[in-house]
Amino acid sequence: MQRAGFQGIARGMDQAAKHNDDLSFMRLDRELNALVIEAAHNDYAARSMRLLQGLSRRFWYMHYREAADLPLCARLHANQARAIAKGDADAAGRASDKLMHYVESFTRATVSV
Repeated sequence: MQRAGFQGIARGMDQAAKHNDDLSFMRLDRELNALVIEAAHNDYAARSMRLLQGLSRRFWYMHYREAADLPLCARLHANQARAIAKGDADAAGRASDKLMHYVESFTRATVSV
């Protein structure tokens, strides 16, 4: 059930990337985050992630039009979801690292250091 959810999110993210669809991306991002929390089976991590995701979502919404590469970001999310769906921990780790690298670049592009 969860693997199918991750696969569906990956397909949706691919479509959001193809069409530069910000609304679909944001909806799918929220779904992906919720599914990752559910699949982790870790209450401590879930509480921490929920707090961070709310703040992250607000930051993204405020700044994505000025600095984001939405198609790239959606593809990175799709790759992460696909790797999780396959149960490939190494690929999921690499996909997560690439996504976090992008998020860091996006964040740095929006704030003056």
